[in-house]
Amino acid sequence: MVDTPPDIGPQVRAIVRKLLTILGPLLESGAALIPGADAPRGRCQQTWCPACAVAAVAAGEQHPLVMIIAEHGATLLAVLQSASHPAEAPSAPAAGPVAPPQSRYQPIPVTIQD
Repeated sequence: MVDTPPDIGPQVRAIVRKLLTILGPLLESGAALIPGADAPRGRCQQTWCPACAVAAVAAGEQHPLVMIIAEHGATLLAVLQSASHPAEAPSAPAAGPVAPPQSRYQPIPVTIQD
């Protein structure tokens, strides 16, 4: 469960909303280029090889760097979206077990202090 961040103020919220209007369509159009799970793996599987990542996307193949960028892009978009809304009162914790995260990355709680 992620704690609700404190109110960040109207100026910062306006900047975050502007970032969302710029990054949102960019990330969504980039996501359309990412090959699906059924796509073949590219020949090069070196995680930090940008040339091979571009070649794999052009060939419709999967590449680790592209998948990492997609995961981080989606996370960035989610963080910006949550920051663009005013802070709400914390809700009661949900009963039952918490589902494991969908990616291999662990969420990092961020607290913004004035």
